[in-house]
Amino acid sequence: MPCVCFDENGFRVGMGQGYYDRSLDSIDQSQTKLIILAHEIQKTESCYPEKHDIKADFCLTDRQAYRFD
Repeated sequence: MPCVCFDENGFRVGMGQGYYDRSLDSIDQSQTKLIILAHEIQKTESCYPEKHDIKADFCLTDRQAYRFD
């Protein structure tokens, strides 16, 4: 999933319209791994997630791979 930024808990900020969150509601998340693709510079302390935000399982950056439990 693309993002503007991501945090150390696996949440992301997109373009602000909730398109990914709404589309991901329709899939079986227990059978699907959600992966954020970003640059390391996009990492932030917190994205201040809202109730509808969906947490990713992994984030791959140009420098590191993150796994969110």
